[in-house]
Amino acid sequence: MEKDFGFAYFILQCDTMGKGVLVLLLILSVASWYLIVTKAIANI
Repeated sequence: MEKDFGFAYFILQCDTMGKGVLVLLLILSVASWYLIVTKAIANI
């Protein structure tokens, strides 16, 4: 029997704390990329 351990499986199995951590990491990642891109454009 093959088990599916993809991203959708993780989302379906995690609790509120796990989803909160995932959202926090996503927000911080977007903020980091925003800073990287804006500073790169400013240095051109």
